[in-house]
Amino acid sequence: MARIAGIALLSALVIAAAAPVRAQEQLTPKEAATVTCPFDGRAVRTVIANPRDKARSCNATCIWRYGQVLYRGAGGAMLAAGESKTVYNALAPVKIDAAVQSGISCDK
Repeated sequence: MARIAGIALLSALVIAAAAPVRAQEQLTPKEAATVTCPFDGRAVRTVIANPRDKARSCNATCIWRYGQVLYRGAGGAMLAAGESKTVYNALAPVKIDAAVQSGISCDK
């Protein structure tokens, strides 16, 4: 009898522990908007791509490097589902060597 009660208690604990994990999986978005930081010579762009799940409002930042100097470009946009937009488009003072960092934040 004690053995059955122990097994029942263990089973209840396993089920209780698994429930919050499943609830968190449902709240975590499966798809999120992304940012890319293309550059060609001096020309730089910050591009936001939204997946096809829903509309979003996003802000994005790109940081490029030329020599030891950092160059930053940022912008924001309202994006429909599946839409991509260039939110920053400019010429750097000199030729860009690399994109070194990017970030994005969206409302949904």
